[in-house]
Amino acid sequence: MVPNEAIESMKKTPSLVAHLIAETNNEQLDATDEKSWSTRTILAHLRDTEIYEFRLSIERLVAEDSPTLYFWEPEKWEAERSSHRDSKEQILVDFALQRQASIALLQSLTSKQCARKGMVGNKEINVLTIVNWWAQHDLSHIEQMEVTLGETVADAQSRQLKKGNLSD
Repeated sequence: MVPNEAIESMKKTPSLVAHLIAETNNEQLDATDEKSWSTRTILAHLRDTEIYEFRLSIERLVAEDSPTLYFWEPEKWEAERSSHRDSKEQILVDFALQRQASIALLQSLTSKQCARKGMVGNKEINVLTIVNWWAQHDLSHIEQMEVTLGETVADAQSRQLKKGNLSD
């Protein structure tokens, strides 16, 4: 079974991200220092990796015998990605819905399914390895957005609470 701590952490990510960017405008979402992605690009990355990398990899590990899994090179993903669903609202809704589907999948897995193995490059991994990568991926991108926006999630939530705008 997938550890409950990982699932609980992953459940929080859509809400944390939504609080962080709730009051941002398009200029703030698209700001970048030329060395890192904009907040909008990070949001799209979270959504896309949810659908096309992490959850798909788990589904393949459960369904196939020793599949070879593929994860995008970030620069290649960015250059080739579709940006037609990149409004703040659309990304947040897509990400939250996709995360719900992912959590449902993770909660349904048995210990035997979690031990199933596959390959990423020349490295053997299992479901729990991917779940650990996934949870760390969330945290690292939240931190990246906080740096880009110059505000922590806690700061944004505190400000919203003072305004009476905080909700889950």
